[in-house]
Amino acid sequence: MPRSSRKNLPGLFHHIMSQGINKEYIFKDDNLKDKYRNILKDKKQQNNVNIIAYCIMDNHVHLLVNIQKIEEMCKFMQQVNTTYAKFYNKFYNRVGYVFRNRYLSKPILDEDHLKRCVVYIHRNPVVAKMVKKEDEYKFSSYNEYLKCKNEEKLIYSNSSEILFGKMSIKELKKEFKGIHNYKDNELAIFNGFEEKIEINIKKLLEKYSYLTENEKIIKLYIEEKISERKLAEIFKKTRYEIRKILKQN
Repeated sequence: MPRSSRKNLPGLFHHIMSQGINKEYIFKDDNLKDKYRNILKDKKQQNNVNIIAYCIMDNHVHLLVNIQKIEEMCKFMQQVNTTYAKFYNKFYNRVGYVFRNRYLSKPILDEDHLKRCVVYIHRNPVVAKMVKKEDEYKFSSYNEYLKCKNEEKLIYSNSSEILFGKMSIKELKKEFKGIHNYKDNELAIFNGFEEKIEINIKKLLEKYSYLTENEKIIKLYIEEKISERKLAEIFKKTRYEIRKILKQN
């Protein structure tokens, strides 16, 4: 299925990940997660930021935001993390950094990428084995998409329409649940961050066992979206050697 053009998306979309210093559990209980969510709600209104999806894990947070200017996102994240860090340090009577460096962000390229990012964010607690299904986790936007009322939602009121266009509520819910049936390896395009959905490399190597090593590398890169870094790790080569092989294609 061909991907829809990025030009069809209103404004700019970015996938953000912010992690605790030394991967510490800075959101280790419900009260801390609630506090961060409330800060998000407050600061998004001040900075013209629309939240399309989110998930607050124990040591990091994922956000998918819609903005008009990059500066809005930078200001928003600075305010959110600074406010939370001050609260966290005061609460635990500690000093020092709370978040690991600056947040990371990746632009969304097209409508297919947008939907897959939503799924990736919602699947974090499932992959981490915190819950069995996305709707069992309290601190993500999954259930907000299934609610009819907007009062308690952190996500942008038109998020469903951005993802799927104009449909009835029943159709939107069906489409939303449907996109969450992507397979794990289809979500690998979001593995640029520290935590990621691990691909079953052994099965993929078995799948392409009839190929030469170089052919496997090319197949894994093109068909399975395995990164150059990961390929170098799997085949015990340098990234330069991997690039050289890929250029043969």
